[in-house]
Amino acid sequence: MLLQSRLAECGLSIQDVGGAGDCFLEQYLINCVVNLTIICGVQYMRANPDRFIESIIEHSWARCLANMSQQGIWAELIVIQAAADSFHLKQTLFFVT
Repeated sequence: MLLQSRLAECGLSIQDVGGAGDCFLEQYLINCVVNLTIICGVQYMRANPDRFIESIIEHSWARCLANMSQQGIWAELIVIQAAADSFHLKQTLFFVT
C-alpha cells in the first residue's frame, strides 16, 4: 500500500487504536505531549549544559543529546527534569511498585 510505504520511509506505521470514539484524540494528544516534553527538554539541556552535563556518565554529552533527539526514544528522567525546568514547574515523581 502506498500509505504504508510512505509512513515506513518516515519510520512510522499504522496503528490500530480500537473502536472507541475518542481513540484518535487520546492517541494524538498522548503522542503530542510526550514529543513536546522531549523536544523542550532536549532544547533546554542544550541551552543549559552546566545544569545537566555532570549527570551524563554512560556516553558523551553530544551523543546523549543526539540519542534523545531521535523519534521513538523513551524520555529519560533527565529530559523530563529539563522539560519541567523549561516550563518552570516542580517535578513530582511517582513510583508504582
